[in-house]
Amino acid sequence: MAAAAASAAGNPLRDLCDEVTCPICLNGFKDPVTITTCGHNFCSTCLSSYCQGPEKSGTTCPQCRKTFDQGQNIIPNRSLANVVEIVKKFRRAKQKSGKGNLCEKYHRPVQVLHCDICGTTNPHSSNHGSPTVQKANDANKEFIDNFLEMLKEGKQNILARQSGGEKESKDLLRHIKVEREKATSLFKGLHHFLEDQEKQFLAEMVEVEEEIIRKRDSFTAFYSQEFSLYERIIQKIKNSQQPNDELFTEILNSLQTEENIASYSSFQPALKWRIWDVYDTNHILEEITKHFKDTLLSGLQLQKANITLDPNTAHPQLTLFLDGKAAELHEYCQELPKNPERFDLLAVVLGREEFKEGRHFWEVNIESQKEWAVGISRKSVKRKDLFSFNTEEGISMLGRWGDNYRFSLPPNPLPHIPDKKLKRIRVCLNSAAGKISFFDAETGTLLYSTTSFPGEIVLPFFWLGSCAQLSICQ
Repeated sequence: MAAAAASAAGNPLRDLCDEVTCPICLNGFKDPVTITTCGHNFCSTCLSSYCQGPEKSGTTCPQCRKTFDQGQNIIPNRSLANVVEIVKKFRRAKQKSGKGNLCEKYHRPVQVLHCDICGTTNPHSSNHGSPTVQKANDANKEFIDNFLEMLKEGKQNILARQSGGEKESKDLLRHIKVEREKATSLFKGLHHFLEDQEKQFLAEMVEVEEEIIRKRDSFTAFYSQEFSLYERIIQKIKNSQQPNDELFTEILNSLQTEENIASYSSFQPALKWRIWDVYDTNHILEEITKHFKDTLLSGLQLQKANITLDPNTAHPQLTLFLDGKAAELHEYCQELPKNPERFDLLAVVLGREEFKEGRHFWEVNIESQKEWAVGISRKSVKRKDLFSFNTEEGISMLGRWGDNYRFSLPPNPLPHIPDKKLKRIRVCLNSAAGKISFFDAETGTLLYSTTSFPGEIVLPFFWLGSCAQLSICQ
């Protein structure tokens, strides 16, 4: 009856072990990750292999078949990793404390820890192998003490992570506050600049307008006066019965010459140049405003780039697969057509996409901990010669050489050394600001940021060391 009841109630330890078992490899989780759209957990390597299998099933959960985005919907599960470690310690302690108490038939811990006869009889008989009550209690106490110690360590670990999370949140809030104040200052400065330019430009237009009006009023008064003069002369001639030479001489002397009359009716070239300058400046403002709006809108929107590797640039030792989304370096060169775009001496491949403006990002899975590099290059980068991976040669990148992460060659160590092996890199390109940044895509940690090549066309850049493999996240 007791056995049946225990069986019906289930085994809590076994249930806990089931919860920390990967559904793909059926072993304990290793670097567990969670699919945020459905909440299921898997080993990081198991899910990565599943997503890039031959059936291309990487957009659906292996457990519930719900679709997800590999680049956005997979996050590390630190809490589950802690539970896995506690269960491992529990198993080791259980095995250590329970050694010698396994049933020979079923290879499971015996349910009775002491001799029922010796529990009521003294002294203890040495004719059987059951431990005394005292020894059983001592073993139980040792096991419980060990398990409590593990739970205390787990509690301290939770407190440490909570403290770390609070510190990180303070740092992030402080950072966003600084950026908000910076953005506010920039917009205020832009407002003031535009207001000043508007005042100057409109003041110039008002000045030109007033000069035109003055000129108009001047020749209007002149022509009114001349018109009245002509009317008087005509009337005088009509009233004179026989005009003489003296009258005609007087009339001619009183009239303005045609040259003087014409000078009053025309605007001087200097004024016309000022009018043209206003007209031409408006055209410039139209183009600048349109370009500013387009640049600002495209710059404010961070766009995920759909990167595809360009086979025409791939070194002969590189094999591209997954429809140009992955590459692997092999020992031998392939027979490929020769073309001016292909890299002949370095195991490099470029992306098809060209970038000159806007803000874009893409993520790269590093399938092996071999040597690799990702970043951008000028479109004009050398293809047939050896070159160094630095900005002077038109390369801005982050990579791994040996056990170290570097941001250029000759090797320069990262300012902030990652405390774990990088598995996915996010490359963020801000063309308008001329800046490129590299992040640990799993944690959102900034690894390195530097200037790019503002105003120039750049392409995604990839280099692989011996037997290395990488893929573009979908």
